[in-house]
Amino acid sequence: MHEDYLAAIAEFDKATDLDPSFAAAFAAKAKAQLSIFWYEAEGVEWRDAARASIATATALAPDAPETLTALGYYLYWGFFDYARADAALDRALERAPNSVGAWLAKGFVARRDGRLADAVAALDTARRLDPLNYEPHVEIGDTLAAQGRFAEARAALDRAREISPTSIQGPFYEAWYWTQRGDPDRAWAAAKTSRLYFDYRFLNAVNTRDLKNVEFALETWPAAERRPSSFPEAYETARVEALLLAGRKTEAAAVLGAIKQRQRKRGAENRDVHNAQSAFFDVDVAGLAGDLAGVRAADRDYRENALKDHWYDRDRRLSLAKAYVRAGDPDAALEHLERIAADFGPASFLHFSIPPTFDPIRNHKRFLALKANYEAWAAEHGDE
Repeated sequence: MHEDYLAAIAEFDKATDLDPSFAAAFAAKAKAQLSIFWYEAEGVEWRDAARASIATATALAPDAPETLTALGYYLYWGFFDYARADAALDRALERAPNSVGAWLAKGFVARRDGRLADAVAALDTARRLDPLNYEPHVEIGDTLAAQGRFAEARAALDRAREISPTSIQGPFYEAWYWTQRGDPDRAWAAAKTSRLYFDYRFLNAVNTRDLKNVEFALETWPAAERRPSSFPEAYETARVEALLLAGRKTEAAAVLGAIKQRQRKRGAENRDVHNAQSAFFDVDVAGLAGDLAGVRAADRDYRENALKDHWYDRDRRLSLAKAYVRAGDPDAALEHLERIAADFGPASFLHFSIPPTFDPIRNHKRFLALKANYEAWAAEHGDE
């Protein structure tokens, strides 16, 4: 993806060289630069470069919807400033009420801010304005599934597949849907074909409890994707988990030691880059090492320093819960699982029911309470 963003930036530069007053090209360039910052975690220099592009677009066309939408992404992706991002996007929509891009951005901002109903409404507006656009359908499906609205989510994802049956993103969204339904085998059937998000594909393999699937996920993890800047220890951490699952504790300890050495060397670099902060946590390594003090320190850092991100909070808390179970503090783990269920609804339990990491707490009274709450909800709501 990184190369694609760089290629897009080069094309926008060609366009602005030909026409230095082409404000929309500067705005589009800003979005590509921000994408490198947000998705690739290459560093704040990309956020700063986007600011310069937006400044040029603003000087040329301050009220253009493209300029204001780019500004919205800058405030959202760059600073998690949801209120100001919303304000910029509202201005864009005042000038272009049918802007699919602005409505999509509104949906993403609302979702990160924890306003899930607003997110669905904005994404649905984008879908109605451009019914053949793949993106609104999958994002609606993802947002609804997270709340246990499975029938609506299924319909949205099925429509997305009709629109773009070969989309590279399709297997990821399909696997995530089945994970949220509590069906690890169907999730793996989709995930194993994915050419994206190999760390997530590995987690799906683990959830099947089949070492052959785990080995397949590691062996087919492309070498070029094994140490991305946004998640530098994803592959090595996965190796540790696979070794532990296979009972090869000595080898796992050696890999963990090497990871810790690199962590110390890496230090606190890029702390304000989105993915460096939220996608990889010291807690993963501490949990795999059974280091309860390290898990508690990572949890404390998360509570004190993590920027508000309601949507990603599920994954952060799930990582913390797994780490606490591995390190021997089930009550701390359950606190995080209970918070996810409170934020996203009782159907979240279906996700918790899958990972083998949670086997030691399945008979804990608080885990059983989460299960009972889900069963009561399901009896009333069925397959919504």
